[in-house]
Amino acid sequence: MLNIRSLITTLFVILHLSGLMIAQSGEEPSKRLRVVTYNIASANNVDRETEINKISQLISQVNPDLVAFQGIENSLQRSGDELLIKYIAEKVGFNMAAVQPYENQEPKNRIGILSRYPIRQKATMRIADDNDGSPRYLLGVEITHPVIGAITFGSVEIDDAPDTDNPVLQAQAINRAFQDDTRNKAMIACTIFAKPKSKTVKALRENWEDASKDYEQLTYPASNPSIKADYIFLKKNSPWRVLASRIMYTININDHLPLVLDLEWTE
Repeated sequence: MLNIRSLITTLFVILHLSGLMIAQSGEEPSKRLRVVTYNIASANNVDRETEINKISQLISQVNPDLVAFQGIENSLQRSGDELLIKYIAEKVGFNMAAVQPYENQEPKNRIGILSRYPIRQKATMRIADDNDGSPRYLLGVEITHPVIGAITFGSVEIDDAPDTDNPVLQAQAINRAFQDDTRNKAMIACTIFAKPKSKTVKALRENWEDASKDYEQLTYPASNPSIKADYIFLKKNSPWRVLASRIMYTININDHLPLVLDLEWTE
């Protein structure tokens, strides 16, 4: 026969101990943040087959707080005339923002941002044009983290014309865009086809720190990476601490590899 008194006593002990564990843990809400930058090449793999569902699954598996996308095409036929980044955002349950960085390129691509947390503000800034006159844009959002507070996050793809001044001019425009960030919480995610010691990266490093500078992390081409083409930059002398930086080695999803950064706010 079931002993009701023993059952009630056992439940009381379990609830009492659970309460003690919660009270004694005294753990502060997390000040950690996981950030991903990923050039998804219009969600096509090297065989030009649409891989949007695999990309969505990958994002879910990584479990990030913020994602910066580059190379997003305007729409996806298989989902009706729907913005591709909106399709991914709905798949993973995130908030989204997007902007079209090239007005004269077909198919038109977009840069975009996904956020686990509400996006309070969105802004776009036209940075220096490409050599052919095509405009480049920086997308910035402000999100509210429940512990850290307001964080500014940017996504951008810098021109890959090494024989022109455009990439450096674009880097300088990015610096100006964030010069009023006195809280030093800002970060930007970039696709840059430039070596870490190039003039373009040096220009960015006047105001920013390459978060993965201590890691040899090559992101392009995905099949046999030989170039560091994807970066996440933190404001210089910011309280962000890099806990880990890694590449997700994907199989035949597209021609870039995603860069994943784990951060902690130390104030």
